[in-house]
Amino acid sequence: MRLSLCHARRSRRPRLVAAVATAAVALSLIASACADSRGTSSPAPSRCGDEQVLNTAAGLMCVHGDDSEFRVAAGGDGSDARVPRLAIPCHGDGTSGNRIALYYGYFAGTPNRIASVRGQIISAIEQANDIVFKSAQQTGSKRWLRVLTDSSCTPRVQVVQLPGSARGDFGNTINAAEAAGLNAHDRKYVIFVDTRHFCGLGSLYDDDQPGVMNINNGGPSWARLDSECWSGAATAHEIMHMLGSVQPSAPHYDGTGHCTDDHDLMCYQNRGGKRVRIRCAQTSEENRLDCGHDDYFNTDPASGSYLARHWDTARSSFLYGGGPAQPAPPGAVTGVKATMSTLTSSVLRWAAPRHSRVTSYVVSADGQAVWRGTGTSWTDNSAQAGAGNYEVQATNEAGAGPWSSPTQAALPPPASPTSVTAIAGRPISIDWDADSRLASGYTVYGLPGGSAPHYLSTWPATARAASDTTWPFLRHWSRYRVCAYNATTSSCTDQPAT
Repeated sequence: MRLSLCHARRSRRPRLVAAVATAAVALSLIASACADSRGTSSPAPSRCGDEQVLNTAAGLMCVHGDDSEFRVAAGGDGSDARVPRLAIPCHGDGTSGNRIALYYGYFAGTPNRIASVRGQIISAIEQANDIVFKSAQQTGSKRWLRVLTDSSCTPRVQVVQLPGSARGDFGNTINAAEAAGLNAHDRKYVIFVDTRHFCGLGSLYDDDQPGVMNINNGGPSWARLDSECWSGAATAHEIMHMLGSVQPSAPHYDGTGHCTDDHDLMCYQNRGGKRVRIRCAQTSEENRLDCGHDDYFNTDPASGSYLARHWDTARSSFLYGGGPAQPAPPGAVTGVKATMSTLTSSVLRWAAPRHSRVTSYVVSADGQAVWRGTGTSWTDNSAQAGAGNYEVQATNEAGAGPWSSPTQAALPPPASPTSVTAIAGRPISIDWDADSRLASGYTVYGLPGGSAPHYLSTWPATARAASDTTWPFLRHWSRYRVCAYNATTSSCTDQPAT
């Protein structure tokens, strides 16, 4: 079965790639997105040609063909003892960073059998881990699945209840998973669904750019495995789709999200796909990744080769030993404070968000972006005290963090005058030194002994001297006080006593 899935309501929806089986017949399924990996448009249903058009909550789907690939008949429970198991390695706290999360899914009105199937699900993920590990060894390195585990390094199998509408609809399965909170940017979700409608389905983005910013290097992504396909091979196959296999630009792409050079876990003859040819003769390669190591998985691609220039799933941050994680948008900056440095300028300062990669900051004043840079301060040379509505936002390759709360420019007290002296004469001259950057002006007072200061005069901020013209018989003071003032307060200095 081949599906083309149009996602008009989300800009980063992937295309869906799958191997599907019912209880009677095993099918293979691929869904191709109707837009590119950034999702810009949705084509008309005529794209489906003579195929049946399905209008689902997730978008339009085109359906045709069938194929049997991953259905495992032995025992009827989907397990396959022929594939060895390799324990998931311990790493950190088992939860932080990018992880593959395992879920058991059951439908409302049906029994929750997690207690009896948990071991089978863990067996399937450990078999998938063995496939990845031994595939990496073929190119001289090591890789393991980075799985969500408990403190004892045992894979965690959580439970999600699905609505009946999801039984035969992968789009509704994803909708229900998202509604249940399975939508974290650092998770890829494998849902083992307790039914026999499909075999396996996985989401995949068409993005072949190398490096950490490849969309497949982040989450969320979803895969679904129904109970007849709870095997290591099927699990590894769908996980590899979520990691980004196989891209349309790959040398042996088959046109359906798989490859043409068998034997290979991701290659098989898919109806509607290009003809598959045997390139790696050993049938054991059916449980290995990338026959020829030139389409989607190579831990050491040759310089200039396709995988050196395009997305290589061996670099995925969802594998131990893979590449770095796609950065998440930064968190919120802290400690935002705007302080007037003069009467017409303010300095805005902030602290970087914790545990976040930041490439730049954006400052907004009164709702308009006014500055972008890498520092943690900025000067507004046309500021007004008590105004500004300053907001700061951190950014990186993944996007922008939240804006800080609006902050107004605070006007500190002016600097107190220094070196206040009085020179006898007629009139008396009062001199001082001062830093006047925050001063609106100066006031001068006489200091009578035992009574309140006597106001004498006010001078501009540029003044550094004043005169006392009071008649001597009316002057009851011999010392002076000089005060710098602004809209906030005053700062005063008295002439020293002699």
